Amino acid sequence: MAAAVAAAGPISRRAARVGERIEAAVCAAWQATGCNTNLGIVREQLGDTVGARVAYERAIKVGPEALAPLDMVLGAFHSQLRVPDDQTERYLTALRNPDVQILAHPRARMFGKRVGLLADWSKVFDEAARLGKALELDATPARQDLDVELARLAMRSGVRWFSIGSDAHSAAELGALPFGLATAALAEIPRDRILNYRSADFVTRWAAELRDARAGSV
Repeated sequence: MAAAVAAAGPISRRAARVGERIEAAVCAAWQATGCNTNLGIVREQLGDTVGARVAYERAIKVGPEALAPLDMVLGAFHSQLRVPDDQTERYLTALRNPDVQILAHPRARMFGKRVGLLADWSKVFDEAARLGKALELDATPARQDLDVELARLAMRSGVRWFSIGSDAHSAAELGALPFGLATAALAEIPRDRILNYRSADFVTRWAAELRDARAGSV
């Protein structure tokens, strides 16, 4: 979470342009952790909405008190990404965490490096739909995660919300967003079900209501 703490100030400077905020946040995270990481505070084309993209396992270790001040949290797997056995229960556990609203790059695949995790995706998407959680369409060309086929399956399973993220580690990588838009178009995901097209006020309210509802049921 050191990267998140370091990046929070620079990314939230309202007087600066988005590109300047991202550059300053990346530099701050680099100085704090010694590496270029996206585990800090990020801005997902949501105006002044501030959320965190965190490794899910790390979020569990930190605890809910560290995530509570954030408007929105994207949970993603960043460890044990090459295990060959079924990971369905791991996904269900992540989705049931009341502090996580969006499951980011769900398969954790990377072209030329790893094929991604295996799971009963119908079961995973059914649970996401039941809980009202969102799924990310990661637009990084080497990821494209979810891909079109799984995005279509998520739609058929009743998943209501999706987000499109560049997963950018530099300002130039923000240009990858059209890959995510293409996935959404090919999967025939309606525009009004993509959080990026909603206002910042809507998204922060959605995340808060989702968190409160889930916290009240555990």
